[in-house]
Amino acid sequence: MGLRTAWAEAAAAVAGLAWHGALKEPRRNVGGGRTMILVPAAVRIFLAREPADMRRSFAGLCGLVREALKADPLSGHLYGFRNRRGDKLKLLYFDRDGLAIWYKRLEQGTFHWPPMDAASAELNAAEVAFLLEGVDLKSVKRHKRFSLAAARAAADKL
Repeated sequence: MGLRTAWAEAAAAVAGLAWHGALKEPRRNVGGGRTMILVPAAVRIFLAREPADMRRSFAGLCGLVREALKADPLSGHLYGFRNRRGDKLKLLYFDRDGLAIWYKRLEQGTFHWPPMDAASAELNAAEVAFLLEGVDLKSVKRHKRFSLAAARAAADKL
């Protein structure tokens, strides 16, 4: 699967659509089932701490990425923004030939943004899936896993 196909599947999943690669177009997910978000491993996902004006489009969100997040919107990474009420979410990314925005509005409830000390937080694909499904990331219990960075730090202490 190429990067473009992976992005198309991920974008369709974020939009709540089932991707049918053979047809080259998304279709509504029938039956109320959940759609998995497929994000290439090299893509990082950042969420902005401050609420954004949802009237912003490509230029406005690119400006927020550059100014508030101090990042390059053309890097291919995903940048997430929510409104002040927390019921709307926009994801911005660059896919080799242009920018794309994915927009979700909740009919009820809010997105539970993770607590952040910096201007942004980096999430993995699983955490973004939880966020889109309404799971509060503060209540998620994580089990201990191997970390290369922690192992190297421990080895340096020896």
